[in-house]
Amino acid sequence: MYSSTNKNLGGRHKDPVWGFFTEISSESGKITGQECKECGQIVSSRALRMKKHTQTCSVIQSKAEASKRVLSSDSEDDVPLQQHIIRSRSSSTTSASPSTSSSSISVKKQISTPSTSGSKNFLQPKILSHVITTTTTQADQLDLDVARYMFSCNVPFSHVEKFYFQKLLNNLRLGYKPPTRQKLATKLLDTIHNEVVTEASDYLSGKMVTVVQDGWSTIHNDPVVANCISTGDKTFFLSAIDTGANHKTSEYCLTLALDANKEAKIKFNCSGRSFVSDNENKMVKLRDLIKNDLSEFQGGDFFIIYGCAAHYLNFLGTDISKLNSINKLINQIIEVQKYFRNHHVAKGYL
Repeated sequence: MYSSTNKNLGGRHKDPVWGFFTEISSESGKITGQECKECGQIVSSRALRMKKHTQTCSVIQSKAEASKRVLSSDSEDDVPLQQHIIRSRSSSTTSASPSTSSSSISVKKQISTPSTSGSKNFLQPKILSHVITTTTTQADQLDLDVARYMFSCNVPFSHVEKFYFQKLLNNLRLGYKPPTRQKLATKLLDTIHNEVVTEASDYLSGKMVTVVQDGWSTIHNDPVVANCISTGDKTFFLSAIDTGANHKTSEYCLTLALDANKEAKIKFNCSGRSFVSDNENKMVKLRDLIKNDLSEFQGGDFFIIYGCAAHYLNFLGTDISKLNSINKLINQIIEVQKYFRNHHVAKGYL
């Protein structure tokens, strides 16, 4: 029942369609259906079924059309269909009992358009305001952030599937599922690699750089040669070559240096104007080979070739330590260190 005293109550308002039906209950008090007040047809007690009936009921539709014609002179053609029906029923029952008239009027007020001034409008709250959702765009950005962390810290990709790592991410962002290690090793790795190459290209384009070459052996004693390029402010990794069955000679290293210089020009649009390497015997010979033929390297009026200064200082320290006086001093220092290492009381005083 609608009541004129229940104004602006919170919660969901009852649909006006209920005003067209009379409730039918069994002897036990259970609601079994709704009877149309116009045609007497019984329908289910569901608002959707009741609305569908009002759209097909010939009596209701005929009254609605008549109401539209009456109200057209008042410029109210845009009033909803059900509101026309309610007003028609209200005007036709003015001679009824006060309670019936009051009920009709209250229904009319219930479905009328709320006024922007005066009474308050109670809106139904949405569930989305109480739920944390992660859109596809946000999930993709989070995947990239996780990938950058993994790559920059050299963390094994399998860590993304560890229980506590997933729990951490879930606590930080409910509903977010981190990428699998397969996605890290394929799609995300390619995406981050392309971003890094683009950033390096933007920084190095048109600049003069130094080509740096160094070599070492892996834990399996396989020789590796790495090439970098440096502007003096920043250093960028260029390539790493597993020599495989090739002998690591000065001629082979020269070929790798020439390839590195060409790659820097093509990939980053920069010009190599100097070359530096360590001071191993074959690398010293490599620098001599470059001096004898600068046509492949020289990209301008000058080209500088020099050895690694830190490696020179390392050689200098080795030679100084071979002097008798210095060697004796070093042995004494070692003995002092051993004493404090092996005596916990003396070590505790430190």
